Amino acid sequence: MIFLTFGLSFGILGYRGVRLHTQPDDKLQNLAQRQYTETVRPLPIRGNIYDRRGHELAVSVSSYSLAAHPHLVSNKSQLVKRLAGILNMKTGDLKKRLNSKKKFVWIKRRL
Repeated sequence: MIFLTFGLSFGILGYRGVRLHTQPDDKLQNLAQRQYTETVRPLPIRGNIYDRRGHELAVSVSSYSLAAHPHLVSNKSQLVKRLAGILNMKTGDLKKRLNSKKKFVWIKRRL
């Protein structure tokens, strides 16, 4: 009875796995498309904080970051040469990031 229960459970899981790979599911495709093309709205700017004399204690500072999709970069060596000088980074670090197998990598944060 236990063997039958496990066999049936693994059979159902195997069937579902094969079905997900072979038959496109519109619901899952729409979910993936929404996640990939999601619009991110910027956060509102916070107000400054002052002491009782009017001196600033805390202020909002804008910050930018640079990222890449390594599989979409066509001429990596040329990009590494250009970015290394602009970002004051070592070419080895940039090459390592752009040759990554990941789909998305941060090049430099807080530019």
